[in-house]
Amino acid sequence: MFLIKHLRLYRSPNIAKNGDLATNRFNLKQEIHRSSVVKRPVVARPVQLLANIDHISYYPTLTKALARLNLFKPLLDWETEPIIAGLGALLTTYLFLHTHSTFGLNDLVLVRPLIYQTLDLISALSFASHSENKKPRSFGPIVAKRHISPFQGTVFLFSSSYSEVLAMVRKKQKTAHGPAKPPEGGARGSSYNDTNALLEMMCKRLMKQRAVAQVVSVDFDLLAVFLMQEFQEMDIQVIVEEVLRVFSQHAPQTMLQNQVFDAAKEVDQTIRTYLAAQNQDKNLKKPFCLRYPNITKVLQLAMDLEQKCTLLDKDRMVILLDESGRCCGVGVPPAERKPNSDLALQGLKKLETGFRLSTSTKTMLITDSPVLSPPTSMFPLDFENKGNRRAPPASKDEIKAASVSFQTYGYGLGSVESKGILDLKIPHTSQQINQEEIQGFDSNWRNDQSPLLPDPLRKSQKHSELNARIFLGNNLTYYFLLSLWINKGFLPQACFIAEKGIEYLLKEGSDHLQKDLEKEMNPIIASRTISVNTLVQTHRDAQNAFLFDAALFFGNHQGGDFILPALGVAYPGGSGYSFHGPLRILWHGVGQIFFNPTTENPRRYSLALWSRASSFSGVARVSAFENGNNDSTYWLPIYPKYVGTDVEKIWAVKKDQLRAQKSEAKKNKK
Repeated sequence: MFLIKHLRLYRSPNIAKNGDLATNRFNLKQEIHRSSVVKRPVVARPVQLLANIDHISYYPTLTKALARLNLFKPLLDWETEPIIAGLGALLTTYLFLHTHSTFGLNDLVLVRPLIYQTLDLISALSFASHSENKKPRSFGPIVAKRHISPFQGTVFLFSSSYSEVLAMVRKKQKTAHGPAKPPEGGARGSSYNDTNALLEMMCKRLMKQRAVAQVVSVDFDLLAVFLMQEFQEMDIQVIVEEVLRVFSQHAPQTMLQNQVFDAAKEVDQTIRTYLAAQNQDKNLKKPFCLRYPNITKVLQLAMDLEQKCTLLDKDRMVILLDESGRCCGVGVPPAERKPNSDLALQGLKKLETGFRLSTSTKTMLITDSPVLSPPTSMFPLDFENKGNRRAPPASKDEIKAASVSFQTYGYGLGSVESKGILDLKIPHTSQQINQEEIQGFDSNWRNDQSPLLPDPLRKSQKHSELNARIFLGNNLTYYFLLSLWINKGFLPQACFIAEKGIEYLLKEGSDHLQKDLEKEMNPIIASRTISVNTLVQTHRDAQNAFLFDAALFFGNHQGGDFILPALGVAYPGGSGYSFHGPLRILWHGVGQIFFNPTTENPRRYSLALWSRASSFSGVARVSAFENGNNDSTYWLPIYPKYVGTDVEKIWAVKKDQLRAQKSEAKKNKK
């Protein structure tokens, strides 16, 4: 219970002292429910609340909660009227649950039995203390020996200085993810008119989710595997030595070369640290890059793990970290209430009709007893394509008929516009880099034609297709913003540079591009692919930029989990789930999709949000073509190490900024 000056918690035998926070919250709910049903006596077992919370990331949130609780100190002195103390305890309890409720628990269901238990306990102890003519047992020092009357307590509670607390209590609808009443669909699609309000709520929800996220360390080295993918004939130690030798003598001339150079420095540090520590501990485990030193070894590992991947937590945000502490992906579960996913489904269905996409269930399993664990890929990795092909040869035509892609800006693969734009792979043999053949190391680029900026693709569309595309874009506002702010939180430097590139396109790009970009909710990840009832081959998106792509899933299916074979894990693929990560490097596939025989209009939609590396290298090349071939200020960096507090701070700053803007707007209206 919450009593006296110090914050203390009613302790049931089922509440573990140092247990998992989410489990303790669930057990507490069950205990409260049982207490209210059987009317059993309450046994007060006061303990310090902080002793129950060992997750470091919760401290800022607790500090905020405690600051709110200080408002009720005058009501929580031991010698107040029981009814006033009970009222203070009630509001204190509500504020605690309001602050810490992450899984959408019904606060009122929790609070109701706590009200009765609090009042019963205070009344009983107060009566006992007076009848025995001695001071009541205290759980902490008494603040003041004053007696607050019900009238004084009521005036205190409803005074203007505490009106914001009461207003906060009334804002129960502001708990999940978006407006309480999302707009309904129409001929031109649906959108949230107030995207700032939506974004403020999203940042708040992301902060809560990250605080209780499942952080999973995977046996992987993101940057080492990136280097192996770029130099497939070399072992990692040769790669690192050659890259450091070449680019220490001659500065990188392209974004890709710079990413390779920076990655090599990080992997070199990993190897050096291990070799130095090995002198002290001969049994020290080798780092991933020395146990799997080339792309063949890594591919074999991924193939071995693909059909036995562990399914990750479906109820919490999941953050995957490699052995160096770099984020390999973020899984976000659906919101507790579902207006956003419902809107997305409306848009996807309209797109399906507008583009006449195939809805065949040929590769789906229709059964009422699906085998969901472990998720099984129908088209796993193999050495024939090494993850370079998305569509299985036998299903290529079916996938094409069931999919459609859009690029707000970019270059068509093999198009004339992309000549001189693409960052070329670094030429090499199995033993060395061919330095004289490296892109940009000579002056041949000066003889090339002036490069062109990326432009919108799919310029001409039928009216029905264009209408469906706009409708879908409006209905996906929440998910576009989610992708953008996952990137901003986990990759702040990359997002800053990518947004600088977008500003250049808005200034120097074509009129068509400028018009399209002005309407984009996520301009740095502005390409998307929509597929209906498709199973793809496990692959990686080798042309994508060093940002976090997103894979989202909607429908009335079961299964379809997002498989990450090299990591040995899979993320749930149910409706409303999304995974955000470096899909340029990570091989990813999809588990078998199931439909119940009674399901009408069986649908499983997948939505991929992605961006091409060439779009950003194109900006860098065009901006500096006359003065030096490439502008390094537009180069995206490598993936950074994860620092949870930094991620949360970015969301918190944005949330506070939006809240301040809203307050200022209200003042101006007055």
